[in-house]
Amino acid sequence: MLDVITASDRQEDWRIDGATSMAAWLVAMLHVSYATATEWVRVGVALDQLPHLREAFSEGMLSWDQVRHATVFVTPDDDEGAAQDLPGCSAAQIEEMAKFARRRHLREAEDSKRPWHG
Repeated sequence: MLDVITASDRQEDWRIDGATSMAAWLVAMLHVSYATATEWVRVGVALDQLPHLREAFSEGMLSWDQVRHATVFVTPDDDEGAAQDLPGCSAAQIEEMAKFARRRHLREAEDSKRPWHG
């Protein structure tokens, strides 16, 4: 399903029906929440850059709850290792990893705004 969503979004197929975005189209057509639709689009786009994680998900080695959190912090550089390691983690553990990565990213963004004092 994510492959179809990502391909349709890339081609902007949603415009045909007058939608303003792929997420808005999914809301209208599938009657899902906007949060669900945007998460499907976000994860689909992320998995385009993470072929090993995508494969683990498509083979059922990772659940939706695991993969959606993993795409927050897994990068193309650590994709292969993550695809091997994360199936052994619970969805809750991966969610904690994602929260930690978000906090670290926010901290780094804040630090980059501060003037350096030597």
